[in-house]
Amino acid sequence: MAIPTWNRKPILELTLESICSQVGDLPVEVIVSDHGSTDGTFELIKEKRKQYPFIQPFVCRRQSPSDFSHNFKFTFGLPESKWTWTFGDDDKMLPGALEKVLSILDERVPFIHVGEISRTNNSMEVVEGPMIELCNKIWLLDFTGFITGNVVRSDKLQAAVNSPNWDKYAVSAFPQSLSLLESLFYDNVAFIDYALIDAQDRDRHSPLRMEDDRGGRWAAENIGMRYCYVVPAIRTVLDAAGYKEPLFPSFFRYL
Repeated sequence: MAIPTWNRKPILELTLESICSQVGDLPVEVIVSDHGSTDGTFELIKEKRKQYPFIQPFVCRRQSPSDFSHNFKFTFGLPESKWTWTFGDDDKMLPGALEKVLSILDERVPFIHVGEISRTNNSMEVVEGPMIELCNKIWLLDFTGFITGNVVRSDKLQAAVNSPNWDKYAVSAFPQSLSLLESLFYDNVAFIDYALIDAQDRDRHSPLRMEDDRGGRWAAENIGMRYCYVVPAIRTVLDAAGYKEPLFPSFFRYL
């Protein structure tokens, strides 16, 4: 598990508990990269490690207030295991999810996107196909942009974040999505239509919903503006893949 975070102490605590309570004797390591938090987040991670020794805390040196892409790249380069489940610090794992995902990992499919409650029909269907084909059908940002749904073979993930085009993707709101599309463009990948994860903000009493200034943080990190850079960055991905076919309108949902 790879979790980048910044100043999300109470929110991260719920995320970690939802994951760590499921590990038990399973061969899982939880890596948390703190992007220079000032709210006691790193201290929380170290405290949690006393209860869950498989947690590995790291500090990513903060380069600028809005440079979240730097922490993505740092965090996703850390795992040494064969597979990496990337996880948002404001989401949670549903009971039984970890064991389910471990049971479906398959060497021939280097990327699996698992279902989130609001983004799945819970049909148990497994859809496979080339990455570009599934992005056309399921939408780029639903399929790769929801970070917590991505279970990636680590060699492919590290190729993604070490792409020579990373700096072009990093100015957008979805650097991990664009770099994964480049790395896995023609590879056979899978979508598991089964709800295994959920966003914390669906619970109106969650710490995430109680944040004092979510809008201010969103503005300070320039997230809205970064959406504007996703479409031109897609052209970079298509050129890198030598892809000349038209994209489906659904590919651009949210953009």
